[in-house]
Amino acid sequence: MTLRTGIVEDERLPALVTRLFQPDVFSGWGIRTISTKNPAYNPLSYHLGSVWPVENATLLFGLKRFGFEREVHTLANALYGLALIWRGYRVPECIGGYSRSEATYPGAFPQANAPQTWNQSVFPILVQTLLGILPLAAVKLLSVYPVLPDWLPEITLRNLRVGDASITIRFWRKANGTSTFQVLEKHGTLAIVSQPPIESMTVGLWDRLGALAGKLKAA
Repeated sequence: MTLRTGIVEDERLPALVTRLFQPDVFSGWGIRTISTKNPAYNPLSYHLGSVWPVENATLLFGLKRFGFEREVHTLANALYGLALIWRGYRVPECIGGYSRSEATYPGAFPQANAPQTWNQSVFPILVQTLLGILPLAAVKLLSVYPVLPDWLPEITLRNLRVGDASITIRFWRKANGTSTFQVLEKHGTLAIVSQPPIESMTVGLWDRLGALAGKLKAA
């Protein structure tokens, strides 16, 4: 949560992100509530070792916001793999903290709700994060910055509404690993621009200008 809100000083962010993905914190299915090194750790405890998918989704937002694309993919892949385990992709509200290296199934908190409404927000958030979608309805602008993983080579969003406008937009991963997009249909006035997140720590001015020049789709 602290990563998403932006309250951590920039100079501390790389160390924080590195720590979150150490094996005692990151289980391979998600980031645990506490480290396995903590004496209170219990992989099936509600708050003392389990993995909360919805909180991991908010972490995705934070990772994207500050340009940690590699970690975005690591965590998104973990959540995607988690969804494949449960029938109907309905992941319980919190799953066990067992790591992928010690168990093929992470388990779940015994009283976990499955499904749970807020948990169903995980995958819309995941898609928004991977596509870098930032709507700015007041100025009739949609900013996107897709970085698709190999397990999601293509996705089309239909009737995406931004203010009074709506679009159908296709995103795909090219053979060289980069991602691009094409507006298939548009209704209303809307400009679509490809830009890294404003607070990204991994891109410079020329990266932004190049993205702007190459992908501006004027209304």
